[in-house]
Amino acid sequence: MLQAMHTKTLTNAVSLLGIVCSLLLIGGCGGDSLNRAEISGKVTLDGKPVDTGMVTFMPKNTENAVVVGAKIVNGEYRLKRTEGPAVGTYSVRVSSVQSTGKMVKDQAIEGHTYEEYTETIPKPYSGMESPLTTEVNPGKNTADFDIKSP
Repeated sequence: MLQAMHTKTLTNAVSLLGIVCSLLLIGGCGGDSLNRAEISGKVTLDGKPVDTGMVTFMPKNTENAVVVGAKIVNGEYRLKRTEGPAVGTYSVRVSSVQSTGKMVKDQAIEGHTYEEYTETIPKPYSGMESPLTTEVNPGKNTADFDIKSP
């Protein structure tokens, strides 16, 4: 059962990352009619920088907005105006998956194994029901997220 939970976590993380990357490619191509803004900030977990991961901005009742995501590198993220979120209010999800160092059997393909990963950001911050929010205004924005473990 534990293996199934890890597989689900990895599958969810990979699926969300794929969706976010696709939306970034679509939203970032050419000019668009969105009133986008630059945004950057720091992401910490219990006061320590999150080494790697993804910050995802999901619009809350914002017309003509798209979901955008930014890679976290050494506890910081940045989106230029051309890639950034449209002006409005956003729910924010933070994800950072790390290898457990274990290889596990693939239950779908006999004889195959894969590296096990686990989400390091506690729920609800890493889930679709994250309580994190931010307001994006025209111009440059800074939004820092200091996440606390339960």
